[in-house]
Amino acid sequence: MNLGLEYLIRTGVIKQFIKLPCSLFLADLDEKKIVVTLHSVNCDGIIGHYWDFFGCSNKSALPPMYEFQASNLHQVRQKLNGHKILAYKETSVPNNYNSWRYPMPDYIYKNYSDDLMYSSKHKRKKELWLWREFLNIYGLKFKASDNYEHLSEYSIIQNQMHHLKKSRSKYWCFWSLWKKNFLLHDDGELFFLQSPC
Repeated sequence: MNLGLEYLIRTGVIKQFIKLPCSLFLADLDEKKIVVTLHSVNCDGIIGHYWDFFGCSNKSALPPMYEFQASNLHQVRQKLNGHKILAYKETSVPNNYNSWRYPMPDYIYKNYSDDLMYSSKHKRKKELWLWREFLNIYGLKFKASDNYEHLSEYSIIQNQMHHLKKSRSKYWCFWSLWKKNFLLHDDGELFFLQSPC
């Protein structure tokens, strides 16, 4: 883990940077997948939505949702006990971008610092996770193309999404709802990581 992020997590300062609404991708002890979305009601409360993917039928647009309230992030963490949080995938700075002789230009530094706590790699990882769950729940299959072996997993799902949009409008509408409800602007996983010590 990046030393800057590790410092923020160990000291607890990371909690000052959380922005609501955010989403957390989790699995329980039986590896059943869930998503928790957190929304602020006012300065003293948090409303959480617990989306149960295991209980989702292939006929409904969204999984069942259960609402809970918490007065602070500590209470939210207690409600998530027994769940494994999706590991945070950070965007690291390549070693050759910064040295004592040739410091990194400001515009590159700004790109990496902006991406530190809201990693584009992590957003992509969440989208892959959600897409796999979506395909699994609705029993959707796509033919493997010969050129798939040369594509990244993310490029493959982009092709699958394009095919879904063109040929299965009902499921494309479902996927649009999933993205709107689960891929919120801010990722909550980083803010709920436990300190390793």
